[in-house]
Amino acid sequence: MKKWKLLLPYLVNVLLVFWPPKNMSSCGFTIYKEEYRFWTFDPTISSQPGMQAFFYSMDFYHKGFSNTYGLSGAEELSEPNEFERNVKAWKDYCNKLSPDNSVIESDIYKLLYETNPEEYFKLYETLVQNNTFVKFYNTKPVFKKYIEIAKRIEFQCNNWDAWDCHDCPKVLGEGQIVGGENSYNWSDETVKPNDKVSKQIVKEAKVFLNETNSSFLRERFAFQLVRMGFYLKDSALVAHHYYRHLNHLPTSNWIKNSAAMYELNNYSGAEKNVRMLPIFESVPHLRLTCEKAFNHKLVDESLKLCKSSREQALLLVLHASHQHLEMLPIVEKIIQLEPNNEFLPSLFIREINKLEDWILGSVYTEFGSSKKEQMIYDFGWDETEKIQQAINTQRNIDLAYAQKVYDFLKLNQALLPAKNASFYELCLSHLAFVLKRVSDATNHLNKVVVSSLNEAGKTQFLVSKLMVSISSSDTISEESKQDFARVYKHLLALESSKPQYQNIRYDLCNFMAKECLQRNAAAEGYLLYGKSGKPYAEHPLLGIGNMYTQMYKHASVSDLERVLFILNKPVKTEFEKLLAEPIFSYTYDYYEQNKVQVDQNKVKDILSMKWVQQDNLLAAYKVLLTVDTAYWSNEVYADFKQDDPFWVSPNDGHDPLNLRGVQYNKVSFLKELIQLKNKAQKLHGEAKALALYKIANAYYSMGYAGKYWIMQKNYQLGDREYDNNNDVNQEYYQAQRARYYYLEALKHSIDPKLLALILFALDHAFYEFPGARQAIIGKEILKKKGVNPDFYEQLS
Repeated sequence: MKKWKLLLPYLVNVLLVFWPPKNMSSCGFTIYKEEYRFWTFDPTISSQPGMQAFFYSMDFYHKGFSNTYGLSGAEELSEPNEFERNVKAWKDYCNKLSPDNSVIESDIYKLLYETNPEEYFKLYETLVQNNTFVKFYNTKPVFKKYIEIAKRIEFQCNNWDAWDCHDCPKVLGEGQIVGGENSYNWSDETVKPNDKVSKQIVKEAKVFLNETNSSFLRERFAFQLVRMGFYLKDSALVAHHYYRHLNHLPTSNWIKNSAAMYELNNYSGAEKNVRMLPIFESVPHLRLTCEKAFNHKLVDESLKLCKSSREQALLLVLHASHQHLEMLPIVEKIIQLEPNNEFLPSLFIREINKLEDWILGSVYTEFGSSKKEQMIYDFGWDETEKIQQAINTQRNIDLAYAQKVYDFLKLNQALLPAKNASFYELCLSHLAFVLKRVSDATNHLNKVVVSSLNEAGKTQFLVSKLMVSISSSDTISEESKQDFARVYKHLLALESSKPQYQNIRYDLCNFMAKECLQRNAAAEGYLLYGKSGKPYAEHPLLGIGNMYTQMYKHASVSDLERVLFILNKPVKTEFEKLLAEPIFSYTYDYYEQNKVQVDQNKVKDILSMKWVQQDNLLAAYKVLLTVDTAYWSNEVYADFKQDDPFWVSPNDGHDPLNLRGVQYNKVSFLKELIQLKNKAQKLHGEAKALALYKIANAYYSMGYAGKYWIMQKNYQLGDREYDNNNDVNQEYYQAQRARYYYLEALKHSIDPKLLALILFALDHAFYEFPGARQAIIGKEILKKKGVNPDFYEQLS
C-alpha cells in the first residue's frame, strides 16, 4: 500500500502534464520549433514577393508569418503581385472593350479569387446585380463563356497542390508522349476530376479559343486547357496548347509561367531544375512550388546545363532559399556570378534570421535554439550533460559563423548595388547586435539613410535602433521605456496588413522583458512577459509558462510590490499604460481577443508566498487581507478548503474526515497560526507543547509533503530542486521549520499520547529525505522521560 502512496504523486503529475486545459484546442502541449524561434529582423525588407514561403524554418515550409504550427488564413501575407497584375490586366481589357465602363478592381478580385465555383453558378443573378465586373461581361458572350469555363475547370481541378506530380506523363517532343504508370493520390478534401465532364469542358473551350479574335482571351483559354490537360493526365493536350499559344510569350509573362509549371512535370532531374528557373524568377506565387520541385542533390549537374551566369546564379538562389543550415558559401558564389542579383537581400536576411534563432533564441527564451530539439533526438532525452555540452559547442560554432557572415558582407559591400547600401548597413548592424558588439551596431545604424529604405525597412530601423539603444546601457532609461511603447504601438497598428509584425512584436516583448530583468527594472519585465503570445517560459505542470510563472520563480518581494504600484498608479506614462493593458493567460495563445486584465489578486497571492517562504507571516497576512474574498473560491483552492492544516498524518497528505469540521483559506490559516505562535510564547508545560505541536503541523502542511503547500509554492509537483538530498530549498522540501517546532514541543511534554504523536511525526513525516533526516530514537526519549511507550508503539 505504501508503494502506491509513493507512486500517487508521480501519477498525478503525469496526468496534469499531459491532460490539456479546457481552453486548449489541441491535444497535448507540443511546441514546435517555428513557434519558439526568436527573430526580430523582417524578411519582407528584401521586397521579394513570394519569398516569405521560404522564411527560415527547420522542419516545414513556412507560409506567411503565422506563429502557430500550420495555422493559415488571416495571418498569411496578402496575395503576391501576380494576382493584382491579373486584376489590372482584366480592368485594362474591360477598358479596351468599353472605355467608359464602371468596373471596379475590387469586384474583379472578388469574382476571380474569392468566389468559388459553387457560389458563382448558384448566385449568378445576384452577382449580376451587385458586382460591376459580372454586370459588364454579362452581355458579352465569349467573355462570359471564358469565366464560366474557368470556374467549371476550377471545380474540376481543386487539388491542393496542382504541381505535385512525380509520375506525370512525359513529353519527349510535341506529339511524342510517354504515359505515366501511377495515378494521382487524391486526398479526402479534394474532388477527383470527372473525365466525362472534363472532356466536355475541353471541347467547349477549344471551340471558343478558335472563335475569339481576342489574344487576351485566347491566352487564357489556352491556359485553362493546359490546366485541364494536366488533371486529365493528357500530356498531349498540355503540350499542344502550351507550345502553340503560350510558349512564344515573354519570359516575364506570368500566365505563360503558370502554364509552364504544368508542363514542367513532364521533365525530371537536372533538366527539370533548369527549366523551372524562369518560372521562379518571374512568378513569385509559384516560388514555393518551384522550391518543392527542385532536386537539391543535382545542383552541380544542373549548373552544367545552365546557359549563362544569370541562370547559374538563379539556380543557386533556388537551391539556397530554404536550406536550414549555413548558406554563406552559396551566397559567395552568387555574388561572384551576379553581384546585382535581386535575390541577394533575401538570402542575407535568411542567414540573419537563422543566426537570431541559433544565438539569441537561448538568451531571450527558455527554449533555446531550434537546433536544441534536434540534439535531443540525436543524443536521447536522458543525455542532458551531452546535450548541454553539444549546445555550448554549437553556440561557439554559430557565433563564429555570425562573425564570418558579418566580415564577408562588410568586405563585399562595395560590390553590391549602391541603391541597397542602407539596407546592408541595417543588416550589418543586426549582425553586430547578434554578436553583442553594440558600438559597431550603433555605427552601422548611423550610416543608414532611412528615406532610402522601403516601408518595412523603415520599421525595421526603428526596431533595431530600439534594441541597440536598450543594450547600450546598464539600466533601462525612461527614454528607452517610452521608445519601446512607441515602437510597440507602431507594430500593433500595422500588423493587420503586415502580419509578420505580430511575431516581431511578441519577440520584442520577450527581448525587452529579459533586458528589464537584467537592468534594474524587473517589475516592468515581468509585466511585459504578459504581452507576448510566443513561448518564453516552461511551466513544470502545464508545459507552457505565463507571466505569473515567471513572477513566482524569479521575482523578489520588492519586484512584486512595484508591479502592484505600477498597476495602481493614477497617472501613468505611455509605457506604464502599456504594461497595465490586458495580458495573455498563457503563452502559446496568440489570440489577442483572449487577453485578460492582470489579476492583482494573483500577484498579491504570489507576494504572500514570498513572505511565507521568509517566515514573515504577518507581512503575508497583511497582503492577503487585501485580496478579494471571491479569489479563494477559484478551482485552485477547492482541494484545500476542507483540510485542517493544524492536523497532520504523515501517511495521508489530506484530511478526508476533517473531524473538526473546519474550512480554511490562506487568510484564516495565517491568522490562526500567528495567534497560536503568539499564544505559545506565554504558555508552559503541556499547553505549550500542544501549541508547539500544532504550529509544527502547520509548518509541515506548508511543505512539499503537506496538505497546504500552496501557502508558499505555486505548484507542488515537478521542478524538485534537490539532488542527492542536497536540498536548495530546505524549508519547502525538508520542512525544516516544522522539524524545529516538533523538537521544541518534545522538550515541554511528558504526555504519552502527545509525545507519541510528536515522535511519530519526526520518525515518519520526513521519509522523502532520509539522508537529511535527524535520527530520532523514540523509545530512548520516552525512557529518559519515564513515559510509557505503549501509545508510541501502537502508532508505529
